[in-house]
Amino acid sequence: MTAAASGMFSLLLAFYPYPVGSAVLRLTFLDVGHGDSILVEFPGREKMIVDGGGLPVGTFDVGENVVSPFLWDKGIRSIGTIVLSHPHPDHRNGLPAVARNFRPREFWEAAPGASDAGAEVLRRALGPAVHRRLKPGDEQTIGGVRIEVLAPDGDDPGRAGAENERSLVLRLTYGSTTFLLTGDIDAAAERRLARSGRPLRTDVLKSPHHGSRSSSSPEFLDAVSPGIVVISVGRDNRYGLPDPGIVARYEERGSRVLRTDRDGAVEIVSDGFRLSVRTAVLPPKGD
Repeated sequence: MTAAASGMFSLLLAFYPYPVGSAVLRLTFLDVGHGDSILVEFPGREKMIVDGGGLPVGTFDVGENVVSPFLWDKGIRSIGTIVLSHPHPDHRNGLPAVARNFRPREFWEAAPGASDAGAEVLRRALGPAVHRRLKPGDEQTIGGVRIEVLAPDGDDPGRAGAENERSLVLRLTYGSTTFLLTGDIDAAAERRLARSGRPLRTDVLKSPHHGSRSSSSPEFLDAVSPGIVVISVGRDNRYGLPDPGIVARYEERGSRVLRTDRDGAVEIVSDGFRLSVRTAVLPPKGD
């Protein structure tokens, strides 16, 4: 384990645990370095993981060494559903370990699903879990939380190599509060969403593609109008993300911007009416 990974792991464990069951909706945007992993704890006891972080090369397993210990420390022993937004290493490579350790009942991905070697590794790790390939219009309610699939279009195979564009987009609604989880959609996918007529306004936006300038287009942000934006991004990453211009674009619209590279793990809780926010890294006094 690298020093950076060890520090991240220790920080997660030091900041949490929490009770396993509760009457609120809780989303935790984990600090997995450059990648995405979101724990969704529904009212009651159901749990969902959206993406599992991961590294494209090397032997360090983010799912085994960061995500799984975080879940265990919270007292979680099983996950109802694992969701893959799209099959890129920083979203998928941590999921096989999570699947082996927490034996989900269901696995969700976009339709059509990936069919490469990494997909086969994940499929084997998932074992008997039911596979669901989702398309716009699909809905499910868990613990009083409505989950809507907004993208991608299941009838469009997409351009070769356009996995970001075809990210699974989910909108979670609990009472009067909403969360929009966008994977790594780009401006073209955002444009289709903004013009789709589907409800997009949200309280919390998971920043598309780690705050890249290829996403978070003005048309999309005007339609979404988020109160809070969470950017899942690695500290001093080689891509220079998040793009300063995109951060400014959020702030110009009055959004509160939280970043896992600076704030550590970000927890947002909804009671159906109000949101509360906690971060692993405490803000400086006076902020």
